[in-house]
Amino acid sequence: MGRMFRLISEGSLDYPGRSVAVENGPFIEGSAPYIEVGGPQPVFHGLPKLPSRIAPPAPVAAEALKSEPVDEPRYVAARMHGIAPKPAVEAVPAVHPALVAFHHPDHASSEEYRKLRDELRRQTACDGASKAILFTAAASDNGTTTVLLNLAITLAREPHTRVLVVDADFDRPSAARAMGLSDVPGLSEVLGQTMPAAWVLQPTPVAKLQVLGAGKPSADTFPLMATDFPKLIGQLRQWFDWVLVDGGVWGERPHRDATSPAFDGVYLVTRQTEMDRPVFNNLRSQVARHGGLLRGFISTSV
Repeated sequence: MGRMFRLISEGSLDYPGRSVAVENGPFIEGSAPYIEVGGPQPVFHGLPKLPSRIAPPAPVAAEALKSEPVDEPRYVAARMHGIAPKPAVEAVPAVHPALVAFHHPDHASSEEYRKLRDELRRQTACDGASKAILFTAAASDNGTTTVLLNLAITLAREPHTRVLVVDADFDRPSAARAMGLSDVPGLSEVLGQTMPAAWVLQPTPVAKLQVLGAGKPSADTFPLMATDFPKLIGQLRQWFDWVLVDGGVWGERPHRDATSPAFDGVYLVTRQTEMDRPVFNNLRSQVARHGGLLRGFISTSV
């Protein structure tokens, strides 16, 4: 403001320095006139001037790219696993040689089982519903399991016929093993409600034939036979055309014998040489006292 006041009041402004002659008058080297307006002002910086040509970004080194973490999407993978581990190559179950209907369907003994099948159909064919049959014996060596399995194989080879074999002989389980399968888990686990029935039914080398093994019995298994086994038979009837039950030796398990009324028929298996023994005659009357429908006898011989 002092310089402005001198310029206005005196009309000139002297600056120390050396005069330099120029075309329009003297110019004092080392000094320059300037105008100061007002007091201190804030400094304002404008936008920088853009270059005439925008240069491309400098390339980033490959090492720098590798070091920077990249967030990639993570996906959920899923894989199906079976209930039990399976071998790399599943072997065909070894069917017991005594099952002639499987190994030699044209044998004379296989023809006898076809006749037995026809007689079984004739005796129980009062309607088109599925059938549940109980096989039992007076002794453990009468061949009940062998007869039952040969008959089951013969039935399953008929068109549109689904057959289930149930091993209820907890003292000598053998039906599943005779077909090359495992006894456990089986009927005991189903009755104890530790395994559902659909999980323990085992397919066999014969199409449309399945086996329910005996399982591992517990203290609760035998009382449950009397109360829950008939209900299970009713459920299995809905899935199969024939349910054949190996009842073992009659009288060994009273709870099992008490289920005989739940079946469409009871068949006693005995050796030909023992049909006239008193124990066999007593067995016939015991089945009737339990309310079972005794339909016939099956004699075995070798």
